[in-house]
Formats: sequence, structure tokens, C-alpha cells
Amino acid sequence: MLFVRTHRGYTLIELLVVLAIMGLLMGLTTPRLLQMYDSVNFSLERDDILYQLESLPFAVYQQGRAFSLLDIGADNINSDSASLLQLPNGWELNTRASSEIIYNPLGFCSGGEAVFTRGDRELRVTLEAPMCRPEVQ
Repeated sequence: MLFVRTHRGYTLIELLVVLAIMGLLMGLTTPRLLQMYDSVNFSLERDDILYQLESLPFAVYQQGRAFSLLDIGADNINSDSASLLQLPNGWELNTRASSEIIYNPLGFCSGGEAVFTRGDRELRVTLEAPMCRPEVQ
């Protein structure tokens, strides 16, 4: 008579080897995944700022008042300036590195360079007069 031995499960050693391999893979991939998430988040926020800069001349024209881009970087922001350009959380306009860019009531601007920062990363944008279409440097 032959006895057939069947396996009813995995041994403890097999489970530990699989868990060790999974742990190594997670340890290798998780930091890169976090870097990729931060990079995608930065790109989305950058695109939002560029979109707002592109639509800023029309917003100034609708408001009918002159506007200086450096007003959003000042500590004493008035409500009109804050409503024209809303930077994402953590972003700020570097007033020392940026030019004085003035939009007249018709929506035309003087042109210059604006530097936005978030942590250690920065976004340099050139705005050419008179329409001030943003171009990333």
C-alpha cells in the first residue's frame, strides 16, 4: 500500500523568506515613490501658477485697476491683490529676485522676471511686455 503525503500549507521558513523579500522590495521602492509623488505635486502646482499668470491680464482688465505683481509678495496684502493671484500652499513670490511687474488697467504689463519659491525649489518665469505670457526659464 502506498501512502501519498499531501502538503496542507507553507512552512514557517517559506513564509519568512517571502516576507523578507517583500520587505527588501518595499524598502527599495518606497523612497523613490515618495520622490515621484513630490515631483508630480510640484509640477501640478507649477502649472497652476503658470495658468494664473497667463489669465492675470484679463483679470486685471476686468477689475479696472492697476496691479503690481510684487503686491502679492508683500506682508500687507490687500484683498484685491489676493484675489487676482492665489499661490498654492507653501509657495511665495521672492520679492528680492523678482522685477517690478506692473499691469495697467487695460491688462497690459511692463514685463520682467518673477521668481516663485517652495522650500528649496524655485520657479523662474519671464513675462514679456505687453501681453505678459509666462515663459519658464
